[in-house]
Amino acid sequence: MARSKWGLLAEEVLSERGSVDGCRQKANAILEQEAFARLLRNASSLEAVELVRARIDESGVRHNAELLNVLIRVYGKYGCLVEAKQVLDGMRYQNGESWNTMILMYAQNGRLEEAKRTFDAMPVRDAVCWITMLRAYAAFELPGLARVVFEAMPMHDLESATEMMEVLLSKEERHRVKLVFDEMVEKDVCAYNSMLRAYTQEGHSNRVRATAEKMPEWDVVTVNTMLQAFASEGSLENAERLFDEFPERNEETISIMLRAYAASGCSEAAQAMFDRLVRRNEELWTFLVIAYSRAGQAADAKLVFDKVPGKSDLSWAVLTEEYAQNLQLEDAEAVFDKVPKWSVRSWIAMIWAYAQSGHEQMARIIFNRCSTYDAGVWNAFIAGMTVLGRASDAIQLLRGMNLEGFPPDKFTFLNLLNACSAECLARQGGSLFKEMVADHGMAPWKDHYSAMVELLGRAKYLKIGQVLANSMPFEPDYATWKALFHACRHHRDLKLGLRAAKELILLDRHNALPYTLLAESYAAAGKQDKVAVIQRVMEKTGIKRNYAASWILVKGRFQSLMIGDAGHPENSEIRAQLRELVDKIEKEGYKPDTTLVLDKNMSEKEREDSLLDHSEKLSLAFGMVSTKPRCPLRIINSSRVCSDCHNALRLASLVTGRLIVLRDDSRTHHFERGKCSCRDIW
Repeated sequence: MARSKWGLLAEEVLSERGSVDGCRQKANAILEQEAFARLLRNASSLEAVELVRARIDESGVRHNAELLNVLIRVYGKYGCLVEAKQVLDGMRYQNGESWNTMILMYAQNGRLEEAKRTFDAMPVRDAVCWITMLRAYAAFELPGLARVVFEAMPMHDLESATEMMEVLLSKEERHRVKLVFDEMVEKDVCAYNSMLRAYTQEGHSNRVRATAEKMPEWDVVTVNTMLQAFASEGSLENAERLFDEFPERNEETISIMLRAYAASGCSEAAQAMFDRLVRRNEELWTFLVIAYSRAGQAADAKLVFDKVPGKSDLSWAVLTEEYAQNLQLEDAEAVFDKVPKWSVRSWIAMIWAYAQSGHEQMARIIFNRCSTYDAGVWNAFIAGMTVLGRASDAIQLLRGMNLEGFPPDKFTFLNLLNACSAECLARQGGSLFKEMVADHGMAPWKDHYSAMVELLGRAKYLKIGQVLANSMPFEPDYATWKALFHACRHHRDLKLGLRAAKELILLDRHNALPYTLLAESYAAAGKQDKVAVIQRVMEKTGIKRNYAASWILVKGRFQSLMIGDAGHPENSEIRAQLRELVDKIEKEGYKPDTTLVLDKNMSEKEREDSLLDHSEKLSLAFGMVSTKPRCPLRIINSSRVCSDCHNALRLASLVTGRLIVLRDDSRTHHFERGKCSCRDIW
């Protein structure tokens, strides 16, 4: 016959004590305690809890600390903290768990003062009570008090240090995370992961790699954090390599790769990741919409959007934003008109759509019509004024925000610094940077420092920009050095430009951009020997130049043209229109900038002809062939527009009477009446 649970317990206790009666009594007490604990945990109402408590008071286990700890926890669950405290005070045998449970119940009910008083009243504090108090302050976003508790702890063990790192991460006190991490004697994978997250949030991708290499082991959280770091810096190749090498994955791993592919416009890869997901929420659907949109597949993006189950304002706003980013103004307007309920994000998207497309008046109308204002709406309008070349208006909007009672945030100042950068307003930009820190108590992001580096460079303060890049409390990323290099190139400072190019190559040795731009800079300076050296290095290392492509929106559809594209069905009409246009703009002062052509074996005439092969000019000519006179033209270019194309498009807007909008990888240019919104500095 199978032995009963009582029999098993009795046998176990008998072997320890040797008394049959004592054994039976102890076994009964254990069973009674377990039964009461189960009843308390399963109680469906406070009334049921009180009934169980009454039975406990009449039982032989009424002084059992383990059981009374369960009772304290259950009272806390129902918010009955007075009753819970009465149980604690009435306990004959209090233990550390009793006090910790009471502290936890106070904390979970938002009674932090009582939690702290209980903590202070503890006769003996163990490691658990310190952690409990630390987590209590962390849960209510009180990092200062959490830090006080942490610093008062007699000893920082692995658990408490890791918990403190998480508190600091949640409150953007990431600079303190490293201090805690460095003091740790023992480090496990959780501690390392917290450090990786801090570096990722700060944009220190190199430190993420270096720290990961020191880890004794990785888990899926490690991989996900590293993938996020690679995705944030645009290193899709590194992210793909890590994803393929590490077999342990979860839904978050797939989601991160989906986001990375979406941001890069890799629609096929994004679709493959999406298909692997088991749980697909609306946000993940919108990333698939973004992937197709940024790949230039507008129709496919709309098809995905139509499949999104239970669309909220998020989906509608994302589609509007993507149309705005792709200069599809009419499509953005159509979506905005169909939105069941306009959200703040929808209003922001339309402000941006009109600004991107060069319609300042409509952007103002939407801003004034907005039914719900917050800092985000003001920030969108400030960004809109920036892209329209209205830095002074953008700065005035900051004053308007303050008057209307909307305090600026970090995005506000980032947009304002970009506005100052666009118009080389170094003094105003510096004042705004100081105002953000001194008057508003904001710690600048890396993006703020990068914007200042770009501003200083564009305003010809190149050495100061370099000093700031090297001294800022963040690791300068690719975008920072790229901005400084473009400024050096524009101002023809080859010496400093070479230093910036070296930094770019160190960050990404296989990217052709710094080699190409450096070669063009040397060519413009007439140093063909240096050009030849760079070309040999590229050939030896297998680095191939990435040639730009352009897309032009005609009759609601994108047409793609590559550099030197001769395979277009309307190639003869495009070439004829381009030659006719060049004749007209030459009368307005256009002269081909043949210093941009690297092939020294070409004649001057061949160099001039090669400049006509640039995809921006071909797209412009195709747009002129395909649309009515004076109709606006909108072009997207995959790289930064060269000085020759910029000059040609600027003069084309004068001789054709058209608004020409060009979005390159740096900014959006609005060419109108022979002028550009960038003031010819980009």
